[in-house]
Amino acid sequence: MRKLKTMFIAIFTVIATVCFCVALASCSAPVVEPPAPQAKVQSIVLQYDNVNVNGTLQTDVSFGTLQLNAVVIKDSGVQAEVTYASSDKSVAEVDQSGLVTLKSEGETVISATVADKKHEIVLVVADTSVVEGYVITVNGGTASVNKAEAGETVVLTPTIPEDKEFNGWSLDDNIIKVSGNTFTMPATNVTVSANFIDKLASISVVEQPENNKIAKGGDLNIDGLKIMAKAALSGEEWEVTKLCTYSKYQGDGTVIATYTLGEVTREVAIPVEEVVSYTVSAAKSQENAADKSKMNAIPEIIDESFDAYKETGYIAGTQNVTLKFSTQDKTFCVSNLSNGQTFIFYFYSEVTGNARITAGVASADYYKTADATYEGGTPNAVYETYIKNKYNIFVNAADMPTVINPNAKANAYKQSTGTWGVCGKFNDAFLFDMKVVKGWNTIRFYAYENRCPNVSYIKATFTGKDLADFAQDVSIGMTQGIEITSLPEDVDKELDNYKSTGAVYLDNVNKSTNFAIGKEGSYMAAKGALAGDKVRYYFYSEGRGTANVMLTAASSAYYKSSDATYSGSTPNSVREIVFKDHYNITINGTAVKANDDALIPAYTQETGSWTVCQRFVKLNLISMEVQKGWNYIEFEGISAHHIANLSNMEILFQYDF
Repeated sequence: MRKLKTMFIAIFTVIATVCFCVALASCSAPVVEPPAPQAKVQSIVLQYDNVNVNGTLQTDVSFGTLQLNAVVIKDSGVQAEVTYASSDKSVAEVDQSGLVTLKSEGETVISATVADKKHEIVLVVADTSVVEGYVITVNGGTASVNKAEAGETVVLTPTIPEDKEFNGWSLDDNIIKVSGNTFTMPATNVTVSANFIDKLASISVVEQPENNKIAKGGDLNIDGLKIMAKAALSGEEWEVTKLCTYSKYQGDGTVIATYTLGEVTREVAIPVEEVVSYTVSAAKSQENAADKSKMNAIPEIIDESFDAYKETGYIAGTQNVTLKFSTQDKTFCVSNLSNGQTFIFYFYSEVTGNARITAGVASADYYKTADATYEGGTPNAVYETYIKNKYNIFVNAADMPTVINPNAKANAYKQSTGTWGVCGKFNDAFLFDMKVVKGWNTIRFYAYENRCPNVSYIKATFTGKDLADFAQDVSIGMTQGIEITSLPEDVDKELDNYKSTGAVYLDNVNKSTNFAIGKEGSYMAAKGALAGDKVRYYFYSEGRGTANVMLTAASSAYYKSSDATYSGSTPNSVREIVFKDHYNITINGTAVKANDDALIPAYTQETGSWTVCQRFVKLNLISMEVQKGWNYIEFEGISAHHIANLSNMEILFQYDF
């Protein structure tokens, strides 16, 4: 009883205290406001196609993507971003806009989270393309299905490479029913393979180029050319003109076009017309033959009206430059050039290429033989004139003069009386190599000395070689070089002093009594050679490269004019000698053939009097490969009679270094 009371008192005391406090507050304590409610996200739910997704969403991988939207319920003023995630990214990935990318068959959990609220769904991705059946493996193509049940029809499609043609299918033995590219599936896995063959069968030229002229070493102009390729199976044709590669012209009459498709290469030869040389002569381009001292005017403009000179070329000169007629060679020449005078050769080329320029030149000076009597003034004693000492030469409007071959010279005319030989004796002079353009080209001669060499023509000979600096040329003459009586055992030692002149050896084997070096007119020549007799020229080269050989020779045959009266034995009627038919040629021990056009005209005479060696001419004999150091060229007679007599030889070098 005592205890329970205590409890009551205690309770009473508390109540009294409370009442006291309340009474006290109502009298003087401040008012306390309750806390404001906190704004928050209430819920989030994922929707697909505006429908809430609860639990599971099913789809097929073939859909590729699907768009989920998150619907968020939140108090006013709440700022929170939704974050998306996928538990298995190999099945599906989701970006932060809710776009789901389907990747493979399987399940993944897609979640959308905002603040402390999250909604998750299970995304089930199926692959309805996987069908039950037997496996189909295709090599070189595709099948309409990857698997098929027995009895189903399967369509095959070959994947044909660009360079191949389809040539049917190779099928397993258990595939029986086949029609074209279809077959009926057997009750087993199968493998099929596409067969291919090379598509390219041939190429052919169906239209020729509009201008098939070309220089050696040059490129074919394919304007107007049409080359077609043909397929092996279908016979399909397609144009390949611009897909072909074309060889440089080698001088054999054709350019090779090559077309490659895959592993197959086909070629076709295109006939071309070779441009070997072009000659412009003062005689051909003389506009007014009646007034032989009148030069053509230098044209201000070269236009269509100038085309009339394409065949002949055109020669023009400045004031007081004259054309004179040479009774020596029966041609016109540009003569009597003095300091400051200019003349120009214009010539037209149908191709672009490298050309070697040779000029027909004659010294304006002459000399008198020692045994002649001359009543007038003293003839000039100059025997030869070097072109580089008289002319500057400019090509194709170049500002700087071109480099002239230092050994290019004009020989003086040799006469035994004081009679003036207008243009002297013409000889060929190799001047320089130049780049010839398609169209009009110019070679301008500017005289900076008096009494410059006269010029009769220029000749552009096209070559496939690149332009190169000139090396020193070697001239071997019967009088300039040394005549040796036996083959040298040590060439370097025995001929060391004759590098600039060379040496000549006459072989004694089968030597006739007439075979010797003798004086013929103004030449020294090896004369009287018969079959088996040999002449060997030694010359020295500063380097390895290509050399052009010019040989001065004369026919030992002659013919009589038809209107001449001859009382003695009948003169030989041969009009010209083909050099290669009379001599075998050996270069450093290797046999070679002379050029086909190396011809020596027979000497014309009105009586039966024999004129030994007759008329000498210069032959473009051969091109040869030379070694550094001493080289030799040997001529062995192979004809029983009328073998040509041999005199001077010129070696013109183009070095490789």
